[in-house]
Amino acid sequence: MLNNGKRKMTINVLLNAIGEAEGARPDYWKGNPYDLTLGKGKYSPASGPISEMLVKNVKNLQKQMVKNGAPSGAVGKYQFINKTLLELQKALKFKDTDVFSPELQDKMANKLLERRGLKKFLKGEIHIKNFMKNLSKEWASLPNPETGVSYYGQRTHFSVNDMYKILSETL
Repeated sequence: MLNNGKRKMTINVLLNAIGEAEGARPDYWKGNPYDLTLGKGKYSPASGPISEMLVKNVKNLQKQMVKNGAPSGAVGKYQFINKTLLELQKALKFKDTDVFSPELQDKMANKLLERRGLKKFLKGEIHIKNFMKNLSKEWASLPNPETGVSYYGQRTHFSVNDMYKILSETL
């Protein structure tokens, strides 16, 4: 069993891999990974770093992105869409006046991992393939292990084998 410090470190490896898959990687995004918006800002009228914006302003930004033609208002290192942001706000009880900080984004991503079965996976209660499938339903840039492509039909950054390796070697 991993101690808490080791577990936190390995979960951070998984979170970084998810962020990388979602576009927060140097070959795609040159800025702070927590300030990433869908299309590298193409649809985003943000006047500053989103990691310094209030949650209410991020939600307004997401709506504006969709009005500007984006397929979603995905924002942040983990590309939270508006529906997910609203669900997480309710679950984690943060306010519209809280800052959409790196810490909040990490907390939200951890909640999504939990919701998708992280604890059960760590206890050996669900198989790695099932956990991978759960993750692919949450993050569109992760492959569905049954098909090798995104659950949502978009390009994936990692192969199924890459994800097996990440999950088996880090958790």
